[in-house]
Parts: sequence; structure tokens; C-alpha cells
Amino acid sequence: MTQAICFSCGATKFGAFTPCSACATQPETEDQIAVSLLLTDHFMDAATLAENAERIRTSGKQAAVPPEMRDELLQSIRQGSELFAQTPLGDVMTNLMNPT
Repeated sequence: MTQAICFSCGATKFGAFTPCSACATQPETEDQIAVSLLLTDHFMDAATLAENAERIRTSGKQAAVPPEMRDELLQSIRQGSELFAQTPLGDVMTNLMNPT
């Protein structure tokens, strides 16, 4: 399970895109999605995650994602979504979301 930090309140959570149990915020915009992915143990070690969590909690400022990294993160998410859509579970989800 991915350890992550909520981009809104700095609480620890599991999964970059899951709702935060502390503040109920869930990433919705592309910028929020990119920041949420960056604030995981896939991109930061435990100490860096803790530093970012503290900064968000004390200042309310979110982590800034460099533009070139933002584009790379969003491209990875899009590719992952496309691959997921090609799986049997992806077919089921597509049919549920787009009934005919």
C-alpha cells in the first residue's frame, strides 16, 4: 500500500488518490493529482514526506511540483489509466460508468 500525505492538511494516508480520513479532501484537479502522486513513498523517502507534512500542517502551503515533473506525473497517470481500461476490471468499470 502506498504511504502518502494529504496535499490539503498534511495528514498521513494510504494511497495518493484516496480521500483523506482527516479532512475528507480528495484530489480532483490535474494539479492536485500531480501533487498527490508526488507526496507518496514512490517519490519521497520517509523523512521528506514528514517534512512536507509538517510544512502543509503549519503553513497550509502545498508542495510545489516543477512544471516538467508535473507533465511527467500526469502523463504517467494517463498511461496507467489507459492500461487499466484494457484489463477485464477496466472493462467492467467502463461499462458501469457508461451504461448503454
